[in-house]
This record gives sequence, structure tokens and C-alpha cells, in this order.
Amino acid sequence: MLEINGKEYSDEMIANLHNKRVKEYAKWRRQKAAEFLQTKKRTKYYHCEALFDPDYENDFYIPLPDKIVARVRALKEEIANDPELKTEEDRADEFRDRVYEIGNDIDVDITNFGGSEWVYTNIDIDDFVHEYNFDIHYFDWKGEKNGKQVHCSAILSDEEYIELLTQLLDTPECSFNHLAYLSPKLKAIHKKLSDNLHHRSWLTYYPGYEHDYAVLMTELRTDARQLEKQLEKKGEQYPHLNFLKDPMVNIIVAQAKQRNNK
Repeated sequence: MLEINGKEYSDEMIANLHNKRVKEYAKWRRQKAAEFLQTKKRTKYYHCEALFDPDYENDFYIPLPDKIVARVRALKEEIANDPELKTEEDRADEFRDRVYEIGNDIDVDITNFGGSEWVYTNIDIDDFVHEYNFDIHYFDWKGEKNGKQVHCSAILSDEEYIELLTQLLDTPECSFNHLAYLSPKLKAIHKKLSDNLHHRSWLTYYPGYEHDYAVLMTELRTDARQLEKQLEKKGEQYPHLNFLKDPMVNIIVAQAKQRNNK
């Protein structure tokens, strides 16, 4: 039995109450993470297609300045209102023929895709994603005593970002690798990021090299610290956090899990 606020609880009652509070706390953190995302300044990465030669076309997402986005929007409106263009196919062909002019003025490093030799064939300002900053730390880099750190970015949906920030708000020391063992959702996000960052960090920067490395959740950790400070400044805290962190409560819950697993 354990007494809480003058009321006695059996071990089973404590375990059930703990499970309830864990779900409530996760919901509370997820709400705060979602509110933070609504105010976070993010760069849009727009979907583009470009032609390197008649047989090689590729697509990618890149950040575009407002003036380029405005020119694309104006071109689309001009084509949509052109009485000489009768069908959707005519309008699509006209856009493809003329969008390269705008592409010539895009000052974004796309050397990973072949550099300035690409000719833009499509810029879709309605199809955009958000990318987040990560760092790849290579431990055994020759000539570098403390290894080598390389900046990377990866696409996350709003839901995936919120899920990660929710976790870091509770356990800011959580490593990237540990995400794969916490829940099915986090395991799926971990796999997606691992595949994406592994591809970018190896093939884009150092093809043919093999090194031990770690993924650092750079931007997410910064955001988690910022959110923690905001909540502290506002005096916002999950009301039953002390219960969840109580050592005796956690001992009772652990013992209950052991009994249930027998």
C-alpha cells in the first residue's frame, strides 16, 4: 500500500494510475510540441524537376526565395488566362517550355544533382516539404583527432516532427539510436531517417568511404530546449509529473510488470 494525499492505494491501483498518467503526460507533451511547431519558422523546400540531357531527368526539393515563387505563380496565372492555350496539355507544355527561364535565375546549390548544367522543366510551388538539420559525426576520420562532423538535412512530416519533439521533451538525453526501441512509431521514423541520412552522408559527401558514425538530432534538440524554456517561463508543467517521477511509484510499477510477465 502507498499513501498519496492522505489516501491509500494498493499496488494494482498504483500501477493502473501510473499507466493512466503516462498516457496523459504523453498527450500533454504532444499538444505542447504541436503548438510549438505552429510558431516555428521553417523553410519550404519546393519540388522541382530538371533535365540534364534528353535521357536523364531528376526531381528534388530545394528552398526557393520569395521572388522566384512569385514569378512561378505569375507564370502559371498568365498561362491559365491565355486564350490561345485550349487544353491542360497545351498549358502544361507551355509551362514546361518557359519555366527554364526562371530556373536560370535560381541561385541554389544543386551541385549534388549536376550543378548549373541542369535545365528546369518544372517548379511546383504547391508541392513543398520541410527539412530539418541533423549532423553526422564520423568518429575515425583520418587526420582528425576528434573525428569529423558533417551537416545534413532530412524531410520530416509535421506528425513525425511532433512525435520526436514529444519524446525529447520527456527525455532530452535520448539518443538517435535509442529511438528504434521506444515505440513502433519512433522505430518507423528512426528507419526513415537512417535510410535518408545514410544515403546523403555517404553518397553525397564521401562516396566509397566507410566510417563509424553517429546521427545527432541537432535542430530537434535545440527546439526541445527552447520549448522547455518557454514552458518554464510560462509556469506550465504537467500537474502529475511528481507522481510519475516518484521512485517508490516506479518500483511498484516495475514489480507489477515482473509479476504480469511470469
